[in-house]
Amino acid sequence: MKFGLLTWLPEENHPARNVLEGLSWVSAIIAVVPTALLAIGWAWRTNPPNDGERVTPVRVGPPIIGVVPALLVLLSGSPWWALAVFFLVEAAVFASGLLGALGQVLQERITDWTRRTITSGMVRFGAQYRAFMLRSLRTMVEEGPPTTGFLRPELDDVFVNVTLEYQAPQRVATGLVGGLDPDTLEEGHVLDDFLDKEQPEVLAVTGAPGSGKTTLLRKAARDICKSTRGKRKRRSVPLLLYLRDHAETIAANPEVPVFTLLHKQLKRAGLTASDSWFERRLKSGQCVVLLDGLDEVARQDDRRAVSAWVALQISVYYKNHFVITSRPDGYKSAKIENATVLAVQQFTDGQIEKFVHSWYRTIERRSSSDTSDLEHVVKTKASDLLERLNQNVNLRALTVNPLLLTMIVNVHRFRGALPGSRVDLYGEICEVMLWRRQEAKKLAVEMSGQKKAALLRGLAYRMMKNDAPSMSRVEVLAQIKPGMQRMSRDVTAEGFLADVTSNGLIVESENGLYAFAHLTFQEYLAAEHIRDKGLVKELANHVGSSWWRETTLLYAAKSDADAIVRACLDRGSTAALLLAFDCADQDSELAPELVDRMNAFLESAHEPGASSDQCLLAAGVLAGRHLGELVRTSTESYVCPSPITNRIYWLYQRGQQDHDAYRLSNVESGGEEAVLGVRLEDALAFTRWLNTVFTENKTFRLVEEDEVADHAITSARSTRRGATSDYSVWFRRKEQNAFGLLPPPGGEHPYHLRTEVLLERTKADVLDHAPDLVRLALLLAFRRAEQASLGLDLMQNRIKKAAESNTRLRQSDVDVKLSNRRRELSSGPRELTQNLEGERELITSLGLEPALDTILGVLNAIIQSPRASRVKHLQHGRRLAKELAGELSPEFTRTLTTAENGVRPDVSEQFTGRALKSIMNRALVGGAVREPWMTRLAEDLVLLAAGSDDFVVAPPDTLADRMDLTHTALVAFSQSEDVENFLPWALKASSALQDLAVPILRYEQPVDRGPASLIRFSALLLAAETGVERRGVLSKSFLEIAAGITLMEQHHEGTRKRNETIVLARA
Repeated sequence: MKFGLLTWLPEENHPARNVLEGLSWVSAIIAVVPTALLAIGWAWRTNPPNDGERVTPVRVGPPIIGVVPALLVLLSGSPWWALAVFFLVEAAVFASGLLGALGQVLQERITDWTRRTITSGMVRFGAQYRAFMLRSLRTMVEEGPPTTGFLRPELDDVFVNVTLEYQAPQRVATGLVGGLDPDTLEEGHVLDDFLDKEQPEVLAVTGAPGSGKTTLLRKAARDICKSTRGKRKRRSVPLLLYLRDHAETIAANPEVPVFTLLHKQLKRAGLTASDSWFERRLKSGQCVVLLDGLDEVARQDDRRAVSAWVALQISVYYKNHFVITSRPDGYKSAKIENATVLAVQQFTDGQIEKFVHSWYRTIERRSSSDTSDLEHVVKTKASDLLERLNQNVNLRALTVNPLLLTMIVNVHRFRGALPGSRVDLYGEICEVMLWRRQEAKKLAVEMSGQKKAALLRGLAYRMMKNDAPSMSRVEVLAQIKPGMQRMSRDVTAEGFLADVTSNGLIVESENGLYAFAHLTFQEYLAAEHIRDKGLVKELANHVGSSWWRETTLLYAAKSDADAIVRACLDRGSTAALLLAFDCADQDSELAPELVDRMNAFLESAHEPGASSDQCLLAAGVLAGRHLGELVRTSTESYVCPSPITNRIYWLYQRGQQDHDAYRLSNVESGGEEAVLGVRLEDALAFTRWLNTVFTENKTFRLVEEDEVADHAITSARSTRRGATSDYSVWFRRKEQNAFGLLPPPGGEHPYHLRTEVLLERTKADVLDHAPDLVRLALLLAFRRAEQASLGLDLMQNRIKKAAESNTRLRQSDVDVKLSNRRRELSSGPRELTQNLEGERELITSLGLEPALDTILGVLNAIIQSPRASRVKHLQHGRRLAKELAGELSPEFTRTLTTAENGVRPDVSEQFTGRALKSIMNRALVGGAVREPWMTRLAEDLVLLAAGSDDFVVAPPDTLADRMDLTHTALVAFSQSEDVENFLPWALKASSALQDLAVPILRYEQPVDRGPASLIRFSALLLAAETGVERRGVLSKSFLEIAAGITLMEQHHEGTRKRNETIVLARA
């Protein structure tokens, strides 16, 4: 084909044609080659090779692809066409590249938009799902209790984490209350311990009805949803399903995925998720699957199907945690393969206290606009309930179950204070467990709750009649079958028994016996049966039986109790009379004449002519009522925080024929204050008597030390009558058959006597015995003067003999030596003279000034007079010494000296003992005088006897026995072979002290000032004397006798009151 100028030219051989054809070739080549090179450069610039990458045809091919067809056309002889083909192909390549680039940009933008849209949708659903879960799980679930508050507490505010224990399914407790002994369990776990693990866990959480299984899963789901990104749990997506709602779907389609069931559940709540949202997270192991209530799948076949379905989900989505809850009986029939079985443990004391305080805090915060005093109000109301629960054994036993504890709090808050409203509480518990809970969960109920209750009431009554807390399966079925035939033809007796067993009101023991979960339920239902059937005569016939007591009180709380009270008064026993008064406390309807008879019974015991039996009967009734207010301690013992009252003890001791008037003369007949001043032997005797009164399964003992300090007891004491903190409590030691006395908190031990008090009393004793002690002092002073004079004579004779044998010794030297030695020997008499002069006023006041002057004359003669003058003064002094010794009082002489049969001995150690002589010598010649001689003597005596101790422990009631034992030990010591320098004075003084002290220490004689003073002074001297003999035990015993008589003296004077009292616990 020709075109352009060539079409206008002549034939092919025309010169112009040849020129033009040559030019076309050149033009084509010139156009194609540079264009191709430019294309290669453009490709290189827009898509440069990486470092080290080889340049390949693939990289440069597209930009120069038009060269190939252009060359082919050119070789065919058509240069212009070749040029046209080249540009057309290059244009197409360029256009395709441009479109490709544009497509790539468009593709990237579409991909990015799709990704952002999908991601945004996923994030938006995740946030919506978490918000839905937090919203739907915000409050506590109330499963049917009739008494509820005006609001539901929020789950986070009142939740108390339950403890989980590894447990075999057959060992998990099935009843509402009761379970394994906490002491047999290892340290518990909480659910988070398992959910925080990296490895997937399969947990079967089993527990009794109301033990908190559902609440545990709801709280776990909330906690997972509440976790933030920085603290997001390892598995951050909770799936919570109530199996009862999906049992039919699972039975119809055993392979239905768990997320499909969840979709249906969410759809009903208006929340839609993509089919893959949950599936992807399940496959990647991001989920915690929480499946509640395996036991609530009614039909046995359906339950097994659900169990198999759960196993399938676990195997498919094995990277996730699975938690399945069930009651023990329901799980045993449909176990989950390879699941770790955990048992929910009952609440501990600490968990109960925490829940009650949290519940009241939530209610009070939301019910009042004024929260300034919130914590005080919460503490007051919560403490009131906790104390009431601790005081009622039956109510306290129910609080270990979280559901029952919740009901207890609601009833106490909204239906009246417990235990007065406990009948209402028991009724509500039975209703909830028999049918209201099933209705709240929309579970199928084959038999009405009223009919179930009627059958159980009849069963409970029959068990009471048979004195049976449990029955065999055969007996139970025989009892309920007649009633079943009247009430339902669709439910068998076996099916009914299985139903009430699964709901926790009836429990089956390992030996096949059936019983109510707690005896309280049996007693309550029996009382309801008696009320319905008009069988009050049955109760009147058993007023003396402890087995029927609680049933009777539960009946009387809602019914006319005349027949019961009349039977009690006619019976006249302690147990029957106590029941009558307790019925009256139930606000029962009572005839006025019965109330009058009860009051007259108590008043008659206070009449002057009341018999011992009357007094003891009244004391027993009052003690029984007093001890009915027991409080549970943290060690699960039961203590009456209030001490025995004056009124009870007055009636008791009035009924005792051998009562000792010296023991408790201050007891008032009508006082409700704590009886004080009770000796240990009296406290033990009272307890023994009390245990003869309550013979049926009720014995008491003295409290133990840790019980007195228990928080429940101390808080109860602060609100009880007679529960002040200024008394000491007798207690029993656990490990040994011994007892002790616990002083009041922050108070002084009643048997501790401070040494400073003992010193003050001893100073007074010294003044009381001043006439005798001053005479002894003058005798000792004369004795020292005699010794000084004798020493002076010996010294003079020695020097004179030395001078005679030494002729070179001048007389002047002898005189100087005699003068120096006389000065040395006279220092003692001179100091003694000064000290005696200092006591002239005291000595003169005792009429002994002439005796003082005589002794001073002897001392002065020794200091400065010649021998003849000294002899004269000494003779006069000896006559005076005999007179002074003869003037000592008989009591002093008999107790503190070895004088016998009127013989007046000297003033040697054998006469007064080493300790007294040493003390008086130090007091007479004690250096610089800063205190009166009598004061120094008392201080030295107490220091020598008591040492540096701040106080002495001296139980007054043991002192008489201690005195006897100490004297016996001293006699044995005096006869031992290793004793050296033992003085008969100590043995004589100890014997005299025993004769004087024991009658007073045994409360056989009053504690008068004179004898008490002599006992204390003598005991201190003996403590000092035996201390000198290094007999520490003896010395301590004598010191305790001195301190003990001081305490007794204080009690007698009223300067220190005895505060020992009796607090009892159930044995």
